Amino acid sequence: MFKKGRKRNVPALNTTATADISFMLLIFFLVTTSLDNDKGLLRQLPPMPEEEQREEVNVSKEEILSVCLDGDDMLTCEGEEVTAAALTAMAEQFIADNPQKNIIYIQVDRSTSYDAYYNMQNAIVKAYSHQRDAMARNLFGVGYRQCSKEQRERISKECPQRISEADMTDSRKGGGR
Repeated sequence: MFKKGRKRNVPALNTTATADISFMLLIFFLVTTSLDNDKGLLRQLPPMPEEEQREEVNVSKEEILSVCLDGDDMLTCEGEEVTAAALTAMAEQFIADNPQKNIIYIQVDRSTSYDAYYNMQNAIVKAYSHQRDAMARNLFGVGYRQCSKEQRERISKECPQRISEADMTDSRKGGGR
């Protein structure tokens, strides 16, 4: 009747293919996944001029808006403590008063936090953006983004973005201006 002593052998599963497939899927997802990029400031600097082409330019004090960001992240404009929104308003007024001859001179301490620096730069760029948009609406009846390439170039020539930046320690030694 019943046979004792005979055990059934269960066949083992071959898991080699499973490990290979898992490894391939891991590589696939690592390669195809995009990682978040840090925010940054997009700036394209002009090419360095040749030594012969460099010329000294005299600038009057009325053409300069002085902005300072110290190590404690305190933002000042023309010696007065301001917020980023107030800096935008002051810079807009300054650019509107001097569209052709405006220089925003920035002094930044090396121990300033990145967020404070980013917010200060963003406020200045926003001021230029608003002024160029207003100029486009006055000249062409449309916003700056709707302008053609030629119209944008004209606006950029009439309201150039001039930002001069120096380290606070350099300016104390006389190298900032």
